[in-house]
Amino acid sequence: MQEERYVVTADFGTSKIALSVVAVTSGIPNLIFYKKAESEGVTRDNVFNPQKAALPLKGLIAEAEEKCGIKITKVIVNLPRWNVKAEKISHKGIHYPGRDRESQEYGRKRDREQDQRQ
Repeated sequence: MQEERYVVTADFGTSKIALSVVAVTSGIPNLIFYKKAESEGVTRDNVFNPQKAALPLKGLIAEAEEKCGIKITKVIVNLPRWNVKAEKISHKGIHYPGRDRESQEYGRKRDREQDQRQ
């Protein structure tokens, strides 16, 4: 019998932090825990207050440990990335929008407009 392994991930977003625990047995993943909490200390693409951001995560980890009966020592963390650029893949190769000067200026202008609306 193969040993069961656990993969724990935390997804930090502006509005929520989500924690999931996946049990992997014989190469087969099984989601055994998933819960969200209100995010604090995170905005767009920055963790501006790590202590505030850590509070809900600590609570989620404690709850997952209790419900799953495991001790969590490592977590894969996904941090926000506000200005992710899209990629198009075709038979001709990969096209990266935003690499030319005109597209980059458009992106900066769009970001400034979004900041003004908030």
